[in-house]
Amino acid sequence: MRPIIHYQGDVYQGLRAFVLSIGPFAGLIWSVLGVVFILLLVFGALYPYLYAGSAARKLPAGQGISSAFPALLLVGLFVVRLPALGFDELNVDESQWIASAATLVDDPRFYESVDGTTSGPLNVYPLLLIHYLGLGIDYATIRLVGLLLVVLPVTALLWATFRLLFGQTTARLAMLPVAIGFGVSNHRDTLAFNSEHFPTLLLALALYLSARLWMNRLSWIGLFALGIILGCVPFTKLQATPSAFVLAAGVVVLLGSSQRWWSVGWLLAGGLLPSLLLIIYLWQLDALTYFYQSYIVSNLGYAQTGSYHRGITNWWRKLTFLAPRLYGSVASTRFFFGTLPLVVAGGIWLALKRHLPPRQLGLFSFSLLWFIVTVYATLQPGNIFEHYQILAYVPAFWLAGHALSVLTGNSLPTRLPVWLGAWVCLSVLMPGLYLAIQRNAGITSLTTATPPLFHPAVVRAIKAVSQPNDKMIVWGWYNRLHVDTGLLMGTRFIPLYYPLLPGDQQAYYLNVLRHDLRLNRPVVIADVSALRAEEAQQKPERYPLIWNVIRNEYQLKATLDSVRIFVRRDRSAPVATSSSSMYHRN
Repeated sequence: MRPIIHYQGDVYQGLRAFVLSIGPFAGLIWSVLGVVFILLLVFGALYPYLYAGSAARKLPAGQGISSAFPALLLVGLFVVRLPALGFDELNVDESQWIASAATLVDDPRFYESVDGTTSGPLNVYPLLLIHYLGLGIDYATIRLVGLLLVVLPVTALLWATFRLLFGQTTARLAMLPVAIGFGVSNHRDTLAFNSEHFPTLLLALALYLSARLWMNRLSWIGLFALGIILGCVPFTKLQATPSAFVLAAGVVVLLGSSQRWWSVGWLLAGGLLPSLLLIIYLWQLDALTYFYQSYIVSNLGYAQTGSYHRGITNWWRKLTFLAPRLYGSVASTRFFFGTLPLVVAGGIWLALKRHLPPRQLGLFSFSLLWFIVTVYATLQPGNIFEHYQILAYVPAFWLAGHALSVLTGNSLPTRLPVWLGAWVCLSVLMPGLYLAIQRNAGITSLTTATPPLFHPAVVRAIKAVSQPNDKMIVWGWYNRLHVDTGLLMGTRFIPLYYPLLPGDQQAYYLNVLRHDLRLNRPVVIADVSALRAEEAQQKPERYPLIWNVIRNEYQLKATLDSVRIFVRRDRSAPVATSSSSMYHRN
């Protein structure tokens, strides 16, 4: 069997060869492409305002750009995001997704071979496509999945939704912050593949189907499909459930009374189907109790106190410190989120002034509630994880687009309003052009020499006693050791978060860990607890239930760079004991 994990595999090597073939001006070329991409989008969006009236019909070039806007948007996003595939690990979770997906290729039983911690099975299973397409799973390929299966489809779905409800003129305006947020971001957490990607895709698809329902263009099959999509959201990431619930409730409330009950029936049937199928699967796997303990009880506890019980719990601090940190740290979306309250306030004021019909006011109220609830879900755990903001992208972009539709009136433009020009400058042109002209870090990463491994002696020692696709337990938070060595998970936990977290459930999870250890018999156990000060007191010796198995069935072969390497006794091989120098990269 070929290696499932292939660090810097074919996609990375192909992209690197392409960039190197361009020569020393690759970074400059990508910066120019980014600037041109932004300017063309802005011109295409503002064209009806800049050349309002009959004069607009005399500029076929401008009309061409305007009509080609969606194609330009999607192609441009693909091109400007492409260099990001060349980065090494951007977020520790990326290595978790790689190891989890690779392990599921070997044993596809989620909750038996892999536990996604705060993520469900639908966040990991799509990554298996990489392997079945003949590619190795690595950082480049999981980001390619994120780009092709999430970023571009979400963008297309938002465009289709805005165009359906508000017309092309408003749709082009509303897509400008989407292009900047997805396209020219330079933040590690938003360039990485994250657990928020697939919930975002499902929410965007559900929003589009809801818009078709609003326009009376959705059959009972579409309603059933909408229910299935919303019912799948909790099994991507439980944190996204409140957002899916509000969207479902909004669909029910905004439906006309003549069609409400049969619509609710199809919606409810579809919504319950994913849960029913999961229950049948868990029953067959005899994992209902484990699912309840892991995905329900532990996630609810996580939502209350955050990662390692260190989340911010005071809501005043969440609103005054955490919210600005989560939504103000990413340069590509900082000004969009900063101006969003002003745009929404203007939309509310004008909606009330114009006495919009109750149905339209209800839709606007739903948009605002959807955004608020989603932001609440990102703040509730109290974690300072900037990638949480991705979960709010669809509700935020939708709310902004809806407010723009009210402010512009969906009428034929006559001139460019001052407020609209200012908003485009602040939210789009200023951050977009600034980021586009920066040195492209993705290009730099691809054109420089292959970076050394963090702990090359450790990796060499583990590879000396193992074969590709063997299993390993990493005792501590060092997920990328699976990527560097190409070894699969020896326990369903990555990292060993639940078993090592003090609390009422720790004894339960230690028993599960012992079960995995005896069943999977991983070739290697790498104790990396000494690498992090907060884990120094979590050495395996502190847990007799686990240590007895390690002591009896494993042999300490080496201690390299403060990492202890335990090898299963029947797979021992000579390993060098001299420690090499450590390589650190930030």
